[in-house]
Amino acid sequence: MKTKYILISVFFFSFFSCQNKNEREKYQENLYSVLNTLVHESKEFLKIIIATPPHPPSNSSYNNKIQYLSEKDSLGVLTYFYRESSKRKVISIESNLFGIRDEYNFRNICNINKDLLDLFNSKKEDEKIDISKITDFNKDTIIQFKKDYRNLPLIGGKKIDLLLNFSRIAFNKDYNKAIVILGELKGHLDGHSSLIYLEKENYHWKIKCQKILTIS
Repeated sequence: MKTKYILISVFFFSFFSCQNKNEREKYQENLYSVLNTLVHESKEFLKIIIATPPHPPSNSSYNNKIQYLSEKDSLGVLTYFYRESSKRKVISIESNLFGIRDEYNFRNICNINKDLLDLFNSKKEDEKIDISKITDFNKDTIIQFKKDYRNLPLIGGKKIDLLLNFSRIAFNKDYNKAIVILGELKGHLDGHSSLIYLEKENYHWKIKCQKILTIS
């Protein structure tokens, strides 16, 4: 009888251990999948926009001079644009997913499941992540952000092109919906944070709704 009891106990312990392991693996897989998606999307923030200059007044001699200058300037702008777009970027990421300190919602923007939003707002504790599991297919450099960097004039300069930080991520039971806060900074006064809702489609995470929280 005692042996039977031990075998039953071992069976249930193994069963629930496997369930917990599968749940942890599923969570980790989707966690880094979402982070990789957001890192890729954040690189749009680094793109340079080329503005079209206004047309000059209708004066022939003035137009001749302007045409030469505009062609020269346009070539310079395009050269700069190509150089900046093709160079390898340095993206720095905070190694902690910060806990949720306030109550967030998507009110008047999109309709999100209340249970998922409540779960997101309940995640108060920080969570450590492994930066090495965040990859970039364009061969940009991804590094862990260190507190010492805050005292150095690096962001937006030659050393760090983009600083990212993420909140804890809430997933629904089926791991096909998620909520997260993303902070993006590419200069001391050039950044923003957003509350983001994602859904998984064909094994890929897609941003479905975004609410701007702060702008600097």
